[in-house]
Amino acid sequence: MTISPISEMKALDTLQRISRQLSARGIPEPGKEAEIILCHVLGLDRTSLYRDNPRLEPSVESTLQEMVEKRTERVPLQYILGEVEFYGLTIKVGPGVLIPRPETETVIDEILSLRKDGFLKENPSVLDIGTGSGCIGLTLAKEIPGSRIIGVEPSEQALYYCRQNIEINNIENFIPLKGKLFEPVDGMTFDLIVSNPPYIRSNDIPGLQQEVSLYEPRQALDGGIDGLEFFRKILRKASFYLNPVGLVVLEIGIDQAADVINIAATHGLDLIRSRKDLAGIPRVLTFVRKKP
Repeated sequence: MTISPISEMKALDTLQRISRQLSARGIPEPGKEAEIILCHVLGLDRTSLYRDNPRLEPSVESTLQEMVEKRTERVPLQYILGEVEFYGLTIKVGPGVLIPRPETETVIDEILSLRKDGFLKENPSVLDIGTGSGCIGLTLAKEIPGSRIIGVEPSEQALYYCRQNIEINNIENFIPLKGKLFEPVDGMTFDLIVSNPPYIRSNDIPGLQQEVSLYEPRQALDGGIDGLEFFRKILRKASFYLNPVGLVVLEIGIDQAADVINIAATHGLDLIRSRKDLAGIPRVLTFVRKKP
């Protein structure tokens, strides 16, 4: 479907037109997304947009129209904007890297709470498995400046964004390494292993929102037939890479808590805490390495 160009007009008129275009293609919250796109292109906050209502130059209209057409094709808004905010950091994203979700901020909340409550060392060594854009590892590096964090990621596309995010956020205590799971850190041990692994059942992926199923990298989503494949791989070896009384913090999917707890128990790891996300769903599990 070809969308007619936006004629030169003032910002709020353009806002309404974009909203109608998005709505016609079934985009959820079209008014909100229209605001986000317009503010991004104009470099304005929402208040300034409505207060000043600037007239748009033809070049701006062209950029807007290109972005709107991508969005009507269900390209994720975050890919179109090229970034997303995560725990106060600007995280660059694009094709080939998983988009950070708000629920993953629960992982950060839990780790900072563990440190405050004395379960985690003041300046821990951390392994972030499947770091992707680096959102978890980079946030921990910023929030705990004395920490030493290694992020492991098999995808070169994802590492491309991760390296950008290290630079734009001025992070110095985070090192990205290419490889699968524990391969790049063989022989090393850590105070904390953290991961937001792929945990969606393979057969469930086609039924996800088109933005996810068509555009986000399958390898960052697919947790195997039962969604638990990567939990098994991580928990099977985690104890060998943990310091004494080391911790494992995992983001999990809906209804996976009992299975992940059982898997951990068979590999020498005891559950010590569980945390729900803002929707009240159990989202993060924390395990401790059993004493020998």
